[in-house]
Amino acid sequence: MLKLGLLLLCLFGFAFSQSKPLIMDHADSLYVDRTHGYLVLHGNVKFHHDSIQFSTQHATWNKSADLVRCENGFLFLHPKGSMHAKAGEYSRKDQKAEAMGNVVARDSSGEGTYFGEHMIYDRKNDFLDLISAPKLQRYEKDTVKHTIDTLTIVARRITYDRKKDFATAYGNVKITRGDLIVTCDTGWFDRKHNHLAMIGKPKCLLKENQLLGDSMYLELDVKGEKLKQVQVVRHAQGIQDEKPANGDPLKHTQVQGDTLFANFDNDKMKDLTVNRNAHGEFWEEDLKSYVNKMSGTNLHLDFDDGKMKLAKVLGTAKSTYWYTDKDRKISGRNEAMGDSIFVTFDSSKVKRLRMLGKLASGVFYDLSKKNDTTKTSSGSSSKTSPLGNSLKKAMDRKNKSSSMSSSNSSTLAPQSSAVKSSTSVATLGAASSVTTATSSSGVKK
Repeated sequence: MLKLGLLLLCLFGFAFSQSKPLIMDHADSLYVDRTHGYLVLHGNVKFHHDSIQFSTQHATWNKSADLVRCENGFLFLHPKGSMHAKAGEYSRKDQKAEAMGNVVARDSSGEGTYFGEHMIYDRKNDFLDLISAPKLQRYEKDTVKHTIDTLTIVARRITYDRKKDFATAYGNVKITRGDLIVTCDTGWFDRKHNHLAMIGKPKCLLKENQLLGDSMYLELDVKGEKLKQVQVVRHAQGIQDEKPANGDPLKHTQVQGDTLFANFDNDKMKDLTVNRNAHGEFWEEDLKSYVNKMSGTNLHLDFDDGKMKLAKVLGTAKSTYWYTDKDRKISGRNEAMGDSIFVTFDSSKVKRLRMLGKLASGVFYDLSKKNDTTKTSSGSSSKTSPLGNSLKKAMDRKNKSSSMSSSNSSTLAPQSSAVKSSTSVATLGAASSVTTATSSSGVKK
């Protein structure tokens, strides 16, 4: 019963505003165009209808259609905001105001400004249509920094539903907020819930991070000030170019897969997950030819202050990593595979590598000695250092024991060259020329 009463009240209010006449309050002069049935008004022309007012310097009033066309300036005022333009018109029957030429519209709350060359405000539905050269700006107060954070949307066309606080942008969309830049073909901004959705080659840039794919969903924090989460669906790709520090080279990271999820904290990437057909690569600017690679069903990366600290490759996992000496010359290559691979980093460099699974294995190639080669599955020649031979013998002995056959884990750490005899975990040192650790079948020959 209450809902019915509210509905009747709204309908009555709308009918009442429609029944109210359009009234001319002032004009310096006027004359009647009897041929067309118009009133032509000049100088300080002012009208009002219900709670709206508008003014101009020249107007033509079609009384039969209840339509006023304004030239030489158009200022439209209503309870929720205003519009200012070179020209415009107002229809009492439709309750629509149309503005043309250098249009600027503002919310009465001061939270939004809208720019364009052609704009229509539907008073009945509280709906704004920015038809030509539109730009929408929303303002948020940062209570901590005592500054104003501005979200700007530029596109070929923008509509804004004031009731729902919902904007839609079409064609060459560009959304900016501080360091955040988003581009796409079509975008939706739900300001009430701080959500952004995009389709049509969406791309998200935030400082040194870049995300792209077929469609994208962004969530801002509660205050709408910072990026909180990004979801990319289909052909998802993530790129990070870590700025050099203390003379270090520029570091690049790229991941791709079917779907990507990224969480941010204070505008820095906190973690990133790639699902299905996941691939990752990372390299340093001065060693472009030596790309570290990892692939699997899923990939998860953890970051600390924007720097990679942990990588988890899950499902048919494979990885290739290059090592450098103190002179930044390539000293070795590590190839690993397993059901899962865990890689820990120190200053974005590989610190420890661990493989899990029944067929988990790892191979370290010592490239510091030019004559050292390794035997591959295709049967190439090999030369193994004494440390490699010692490790092989130790692993062969462990392979015959029950403890070796029951293990599913293999760990590679380039910093150490010791073999742990109490477990089936092999720790391979960078000093060995060629070493292969396989938890299920010992050392490959």
